[in-house]
Amino acid sequence: MKVIHFNRKKRLNSNYSIEGIYSSLRNTLNDKIKIATIECPFTSNGFFRRLYNCIYAAFKQEDINHVTGDVHYLNLFFKKKGSVLTIHDCGPLYRLKGIKHFILKLFWYTIPVSRAEYIVAV
Repeated sequence: MKVIHFNRKKRLNSNYSIEGIYSSLRNTLNDKIKIATIECPFTSNGFFRRLYNCIYAAFKQEDINHVTGDVHYLNLFFKKKGSVLTIHDCGPLYRLKGIKHFILKLFWYTIPVSRAEYIVAV
């Protein structure tokens, strides 16, 4: 069985605590399960960069595809079987209003959750 952890592309001077947690988990499970890591090629900015990240990730799928960082939208093109989504934070839903709230909720939560076989919530 092949497991892939999909991570967001790192930004300078930003906090990526969830990726650190999964890095520790991979190190702990290293002798039991082989887990590869794929980082998105683009930061999560703008429609086309996010779309390209989705397409890129769709072609990298394996038996288990686990979206670990704040790039839930990657799950849009994954097969549902073997798809795992970690939801670390719902805070952005409370900070945004109007169309931005609607788009965030739809593409970061509603659709990705419906496309995941398993959900991990912190």
